[in-house]
Amino acid sequence: PPPAFVGRLLLKDMLPTILDMSKQTVKITRTHGVNMTIDILPHCRVKSCIIVLLEKMKTHQNRTLREDCARYLRCVLETWPWDRTGSSDNISNNDISIMKSRKE
Repeated sequence: PPPAFVGRLLLKDMLPTILDMSKQTVKITRTHGVNMTIDILPHCRVKSCIIVLLEKMKTHQNRTLREDCARYLRCVLETWPWDRTGSSDNISNNDISIMKSRKE
């Protein structure tokens, strides 16, 4: 397989271990793990990782892990490309019903 494909598979397999580093009490180790993940995420676009990050952020008891998941999701939103035409959703067509439903 091409190297990019192998990288994505590797990230998908390693994500649970990477998230476990967030529970690390040694701050230097944890900081290096977070920085490494932030550096890797823009280059490995694995959609299934978003689901894992959201689930951990929503349900995990460890606050630092939830905060790190939020950092990673922000990195994904800031660095991964998106479809500017809005062909896959209606948000670009001024349909804000999705956003309003979140407030209720």
